[in-house]
Amino acid sequence: YLSDSASVFPYGEALNNILRKVGFIDVKALPQTLGVASIYVASKK
Repeated sequence: YLSDSASVFPYGEALNNILRKVGFIDVKALPQTLGVASIYVASKK
């Protein structure tokens, strides 16, 4: 289940764009551990 959901979950700029589309601002993706994981930071309008 996890590998299937992880393979279709948006990441990077794709997730940033989704967050912007639903009203978040100052959206950033901070890749960790050579890109294995990312921290997403955003503020709501």
